[in-house]
Amino acid sequence: MSNHAFEFRRSGEPTPKSFLERRIADVKRQFAERDKEKDAINSQYAKYRSQIQKSRKIDKDPQAAHALDGILGIHKTLAKRKLFAPTVPVGLSGIVVGRFTVKIAPPYDFAEWGGSGTSFANVSTGQISSSAVTDYKAGGSPFALALVDIHFRPLFGPATLRASISPSVDYQWWTNSIKHSRVRSQGAVSFGLSLSGSEGNFVQTELVSWDAAQSDDIQFDFGSNSQVPGSIQWDNVDPSLEYRLSVMVENLAYGQGWPGSLAGSMLSVTVPSITLELDALQVLH
Repeated sequence: MSNHAFEFRRSGEPTPKSFLERRIADVKRQFAERDKEKDAINSQYAKYRSQIQKSRKIDKDPQAAHALDGILGIHKTLAKRKLFAPTVPVGLSGIVVGRFTVKIAPPYDFAEWGGSGTSFANVSTGQISSSAVTDYKAGGSPFALALVDIHFRPLFGPATLRASISPSVDYQWWTNSIKHSRVRSQGAVSFGLSLSGSEGNFVQTELVSWDAAQSDDIQFDFGSNSQVPGSIQWDNVDPSLEYRLSVMVENLAYGQGWPGSLAGSMLSVTVPSITLELDALQVLH
């Protein structure tokens, strides 16, 4: 990336104060609306749960039956929602002058997805999404996984390699359980570095994760973050070896069907760029 291109992207008039004020107001409004929606769902859940707990025979109590249908309706509504990770500017690939640093933007090298849930990954945009939602009749344990990655060789060695990202993340999860029925919702966004073709040699960190498995309870959460920073380090990289850097999302849900237990787990991530830094290690003779 030339100095001219670098200067061009960062030149121009300052951002108008009125624009910043509008953006701040919009963000505050969005968070207020999200909190209001969470409070409304929590209020519904609390009402339905109270009706179920008061009932001695759920299958013969009209109010309990109504509460079960109400919780099932919330489950179906959450399951139909689509997650869209916040839009972030895609950077330019290039070498930062004066430092052994490279910034890699889409398209990435490879994408993979699978599982019994729903998943997708796009190398051209850096968007990754996956979801696992239990069937409200049969229950089950759906699992979904999706990732994008790059493959590279360091320019020299021995050296210390640092990799960092700041993806945007949108998430949603919930668990409903009555009468101590087993339930679980798990999700994670992870960032890992490994030797290409190797299963056992890797370093990894989790940027976002949850594991909810409380029975006889109703839990849920959802939200988004435009930047979730994470970094990892690999000492003594070898220029004769190829390395693989991956950003991965995983979702797992377990439920026994309704009435009993239901669960959902959803993630949507956008990776605008990946930064690699290579520092030479001093070799003493």
